[in-house]
Amino acid sequence: MPKKLDKKFYYKELERLQLELVYVQRWVKETGARVAIIFEGRDAAGKGGAIKRITEKLNPRVCRVVALPEPTEKEKTQWYFQRYVEHLPAAGEIVLFDRSWYNRAGVEKVMGFCTEEQYQDFMRACPDFEAMLIRSGIILIKYWFSVNQNEQKRRFEDRINDPTKRWKISPMDMESRQHWVDYSRAKDTMLRYTDTKLSPWYIVDSDDKRRSRINCISHILSVIPYERIELPKFELGELQKDDSYIRPPVDEQTWVPDVASEKGKEYLQKKEHKKDKDKKKKDKINRDEQELHDTIEYIIKSNEDRDNVKNTENISADHHDPLTGDEDI
Repeated sequence: MPKKLDKKFYYKELERLQLELVYVQRWVKETGARVAIIFEGRDAAGKGGAIKRITEKLNPRVCRVVALPEPTEKEKTQWYFQRYVEHLPAAGEIVLFDRSWYNRAGVEKVMGFCTEEQYQDFMRACPDFEAMLIRSGIILIKYWFSVNQNEQKRRFEDRINDPTKRWKISPMDMESRQHWVDYSRAKDTMLRYTDTKLSPWYIVDSDDKRRSRINCISHILSVIPYERIELPKFELGELQKDDSYIRPPVDEQTWVPDVASEKGKEYLQKKEHKKDKDKKKKDKINRDEQELHDTIEYIIKSNEDRDNVKNTENISADHHDPLTGDEDI
């Protein structure tokens, strides 16, 4: 498995791709094109993250996300595709389906939310339904985000342990782990029926989220036949001036409390306190190291002095004549 994509490269490349998406948006708006992109895959496969990066720099009036809840009792009695049809793009729109009519081929099949007859009818009708959309002029692109068991487990645990991500997980997600193979079989059958030449499925390896986002956006840009239409240029006009206008006193208005300044001041104080604390700690470490160094130097010098004394005594003994008692000069 390749290493995770370098973070610096990821952000630089993402910025470049997002600029191209702005040009796609411009082309769609100017030409009246209709684009529908389907994002499917297992829970925690990275669909939402990819959608977020696609829409991040785009106009929500042009590019919108459709993530439908469970069907109502009334919707359950309708033609299955009916509640999705009303969300299809009009001229000059891009629609991103965060899950789609393929719920019937996946979760509804595996969890028993539809009958076998309803399932079989969907599998037969879906290719014709999509062919009809494409013949009507809609650019339809379908992505399946593929994630392995271990990575899905890691992402689930991250969502469980992080309160800010807890909303991303549901009891249904927990239960899906117990049906891993059932979902695999359902996906294989879905691809066999609906991966057509007219409306193919594109599989995105999403074990590495950064890599999957770059790959997905790059592929979108490659399959939409857009042309760069130069963005309009604007120049700021002169600010209106009217000496007769007098602004009402600001203290008569209800202002949002400036919590940011207070929190910012507290943060700087804590930062400064930590900086002082770290400096004192570092100074103490330096003093201790210096004392240890001085002690070692003292011991070494003391040993050298003692060795010098011994050497001097040995030299004196070596020059003494044992017969006459005279020193050898």
